[in-house]
Order: sequence, then C-alpha cells, then structure tokens
Amino acid sequence: MNKKIDDKKFFSKHKKSSAMFISIMFHSLLLVGAIFFVAVTTYDKKDVQFIPKKTVRKQMKQRKLKVPSKVKKRKAQPRLRRRFVSISRTPVKITIPEMVGVRGGIGNCQGTGLDSVGFEINTDGLFGGDRNRGSGLEGTFFDLKQTSKGKTITMGRYEYIAAIRYFTRSWKASRFKKYFHAPKQKYATFFSIPRMNAKAAPKAYNVEDVVKPRYWVAYYKGFFTAPETGKYRFCGFGDDLLLVRVKRHLVLDASYPSWEGKFSDWHSRDKNSRKYPLEGLSMVIGDWIKLKKGEPQEIEVLLGEAPGGIFSCRLLIEQEGKTYKQVPYSYRSLSGETFSGTRPVLPIFKTATISQKIIKELKINPREITADGPIFGETQPH
Repeated sequence: MNKKIDDKKFFSKHKKSSAMFISIMFHSLLLVGAIFFVAVTTYDKKDVQFIPKKTVRKQMKQRKLKVPSKVKKRKAQPRLRRRFVSISRTPVKITIPEMVGVRGGIGNCQGTGLDSVGFEINTDGLFGGDRNRGSGLEGTFFDLKQTSKGKTITMGRYEYIAAIRYFTRSWKASRFKKYFHAPKQKYATFFSIPRMNAKAAPKAYNVEDVVKPRYWVAYYKGFFTAPETGKYRFCGFGDDLLLVRVKRHLVLDASYPSWEGKFSDWHSRDKNSRKYPLEGLSMVIGDWIKLKKGEPQEIEVLLGEAPGGIFSCRLLIEQEGKTYKQVPYSYRSLSGETFSGTRPVLPIFKTATISQKIIKELKINPREITADGPIFGETQPH
C-alpha cells in the first residue's frame, strides 16, 4: 500500500518532466527528419529545362483558279465597205497665219531656232525673179559656212560679223568670192519679205540641198530712179541683216536690235527711230538723200540671216514733205520701253509694179505699211 502511494508520488512528481522530455524528443526527430529531407531534395534537384510547346498553324486552303474553258465570242461588228476615191495630185496651198513677235534665234547662238519647221510658204518672187525685166536689182546668194569648193568653214557670231565688216569696207562682191555662191542670180524689184523659215532663201536660189539656212547673205545691186525731185529716206527692219547703200554711202542699217552696231558704225539720227512697230519689231529710220527726177542712182542692198530660224525684212521709203496716212500706235520695245502716239503708214520701196498675187504673199499689215506708192524704176541707164 505504501509502495503504490510512493509510486504515485513519484509518477506525479516526474510526470511533467517526462512529458517535456517526450515533447523535446519528438520535435528533435521532426527537425532531424526535415533537415534530412531538405538535404536530399536539394542534392537530387535537377535543372528544369523549358521545352516550348509546338504551335500548329492552320494552313490556308489553296483555291484553284478557275479558268473558263470556253471564251465568250464577241459579237461580230458590221464590216465597213471600202470605197475607192480618186485623189487629186494637185498640191493644196495652206495659208499659215503670221507669227508676230516669234523669232527663231537671238543672234548669239548657232543653229538654234526653227530650222526644222516644216511649213511651206510660196517664195516665188519674194527674193526676186529669175529674169531681169529692166528694173530689177541683181542678187547673188552666198553661204558663209563653206568655201566655193564646198569645204566647211567654221562660222559663228564673231566670224559672221567679221565677214560682213570686211565686205562693207568696199562693198565689192569679190570679197565674198571665197565663199560658196548660188549658180543663178535673182532680180528683185522690192524687199518686203514676211516672217518665214530661213530656209526660204536657199530654196529660192535652188540651193536648199547644199546650204543650211543660217549664216548666209544675199547681195543685191542695181539702179533706181526717183519719180520726183526731192529728199527721200529708207526705213525698215531686217531679221537679222539689212543694209542699204546709195551713192556709195551707207544710208540705213536696219538689222535686228541685238546686232545693232555690229555690222556697221551707222546710227540713225532721227529721234523716232525704233519707236514705231513694224511686224512685231521696230522700224529704223535712215538718212535723207537728195534725188533728182529721172536721174538713176546706184543702190546696194545686203540681206542676211545668222543663227537660222525665222527670217524677214521690210524696206520702205519716205519722201520729205509728203503727206502719209497717220494711225495711232502703242509699242513696247525689246528693251521694255513703251512708246505711243501716231505714226505714218509708209509705202514699200519698189522699182516695178507688184502683182496682186505677190501682194497676197507679203502679208501686209495696213496699219504699218502699204503696197501703194511711187515706183522708183521707170527709167534705167543704158
């Protein structure tokens, strides 16, 4: 009995310490187990590899191009009946309107402008006739780009000026003898040529196949007679070259403005020179000349074209004290100056009557010039 009591006392006494001991042991085992598990897990852990998941894309279905096995036939068009028409071989004359203010070259370039323009103008009589009827000025055509034997000569602006200057020192045709010249002469009774392709001059002299339409001159020489005693002066313009000499004196240089002072040292003394419009350009007024009725006077005219393109000239004459039709005008020069007022309508200088057929070809502006007027060639020296 006492022994049981002592056991209970002993058990109760050590009851708390035993429970604590068991708890410590239990937790110690758990701790050891956890450490062992972590160690083993860490040691055996393998690197994780990322394997991308394959993506399967849907393929688009290819559609077969459907080609129609049968082509639709077009409706047959009604056939046009062929008709045979007889074509006349008679050449058709085409009238080209006057080109005011248009120019093929500017006098400082070679071969520019309208050399290739294809329109045709009837040049019969404009550069002179084939026969001298007693009042025509004999004209000879020279090509300054080639020798008399057809050898090419280097010709430009300055060479052209030098050749003209050399000629006008004496006005002897022999100074042009080294150049190619047309085999036939022309006989001109007037110098009023409307704007046309520069190839018209070689064509008129029948040398268009061997002469290009630039750097050429045409020299005319003959006599004229005044219908009345008095003072006269020549007026006009030339595109590019127009020189007039009477009594062995240069009385007019009406060349294109950009050539002014290049071919000669002559200058107009009239304050109205280059103020009146004349076919889109300006009229140059020449020096007064004393002429006696019935007394023939020698006259020389030099025409020319430098760069090619468009050529034209108008040679008019005015008598001092003569009353001419006056018309209002307004003109702006190439330099930009503006002139206005009234101006006389002057007659074309001519040594014979101009036929109505040729007058139509002259394309005259009645507010600037007239084909009516005196004739300066009724009497010729024998």
